[in-house]
Amino acid sequence: RLQGDWSSDVCSSDLDGLKALTHNGDGVARVSVRLSEIIENTVRLCEPLLKKSDVRLKLDVPQDLHVTTHPGQVEQVLMNLLSNALHATRHLDDRWISIHCESIGAEMVRLHVTDAGRLTDSKVIARMLDPFFTTKEVGEGTGLGLSVSRALMDSLGGALTFDGDKKNTTFCIDIPTETA
Repeated sequence: RLQGDWSSDVCSSDLDGLKALTHNGDGVARVSVRLSEIIENTVRLCEPLLKKSDVRLKLDVPQDLHVTTHPGQVEQVLMNLLSNALHATRHLDDRWISIHCESIGAEMVRLHVTDAGRLTDSKVIARMLDPFFTTKEVGEGTGLGLSVSRALMDSLGGALTFDGDKKNTTFCIDIPTETA
């Protein structure tokens, strides 16, 4: 299992996500890859921001779990969620992000990306996956990150959802497994 506390920082790249989405994977085959490798690559890219933000990253992902996907696109989605979590927790005393994994039947894996924040505003929850919707200040966000991420996951045969039943803010990324 990939476990431990990590610290890093994240930059979102909505333009890369839009480019990937417009190409819709043309010419790029989905590959079997260890899910922990996707997470490790993303954490490595985000590590400077996590350290700067003094955010603990808790990981619990099996090392031997494989998914069939476009790794770079899943990394883009995960980076966006980490970036949003860093922004949402920046004023909290106890700043943490947790990533853990569970199997959803034989054909899907669900990554739970949870942060120390608590998203309870029903108006925000209802619109947060809409294009150009943002709660960030002008110049801090485009309002495209979550909508592009959802579209990327849909194009990969997975999903991006918000889990409003959790105590803390939790997004779920569903990714097809090798058997899908």
